[in-house]
Amino acid sequence: MSHAPTAVGKSSTRERIMAYLQENRTASAQALSRAWGLTRADIRYHLNALHSEGLIEQVPRDPSRPAPRGRPEQVYRLAARSLPDNFPALCAALLDALLCPLPFEDREPALRALAARLAGSFASVPHLTPRLNQSVEYLTQHGYRARWEAHAGGPRILLRSCPYAEILPSHPELCLLDRFLLEHLVRFPLRQTARINPAGGKPAACIFASE
Repeated sequence: MSHAPTAVGKSSTRERIMAYLQENRTASAQALSRAWGLTRADIRYHLNALHSEGLIEQVPRDPSRPAPRGRPEQVYRLAARSLPDNFPALCAALLDALLCPLPFEDREPALRALAARLAGSFASVPHLTPRLNQSVEYLTQHGYRARWEAHAGGPRILLRSCPYAEILPSHPELCLLDRFLLEHLVRFPLRQTARINPAGGKPAACIFASE
């Protein structure tokens, strides 16, 4: 005799799905089934419930890629916050007010000053590895989901979430702002080698490498 999932079981599985999507950005029922040893039917049950509650959404298929044969596996991601706010529009307006009146050659110094203001009273430690760890912790607290990795050419910083994703298409200078913020934190020059795809595809992170 089959039984419906208990309230505790429902809550636990759905919380795990939300946590998984927060960490990995996207997932399918097949991927979650493999990861946790649950049936695809069980996973789909919870995905459908989260989707109906507006907590997750389907990732649109990339039209530039060939359509797969058969029925494509549906991929999900966390939904945008359900409660409306005007923060993206306000941020875009403030950036316009800051940058548009300036001559082009004065915009970079203005972004550097803004990055320093965003860093606030951040006080970096003298040694490189602790400083990188400290910077990553600071960035993650501010919505970047950051990590760093050793590389032959020097440390690389990966930002796996963009706090400015909603206004980035109209304000690409925010990538430059991120670079200046990172340089302020880690105290060495960087160059951006990859830019995150906010829709959930690849590349999955902004990457900043040592100059």
